[in-house]
Amino acid sequence: MDRRPSDAEILEAVEAYARRRGVADHPTGPGAGAPGWQVLLGFRIVRSVENAG
Repeated sequence: MDRRPSDAEILEAVEAYARRRGVADHPTGPGAGAPGWQVLLGFRIVRSVENAG
């Protein structure tokens, strides 16, 4: 992904997903929470060197 989606793009995607699932409420309507970012994956790189011989 080249850039982070805007809050409006995120809310549009959530609303479209909810409509496909048959949710009657508008999860992005007045009083809905604002989108936020949360790290879902953490990782580390481990390198090892093996000498043959």
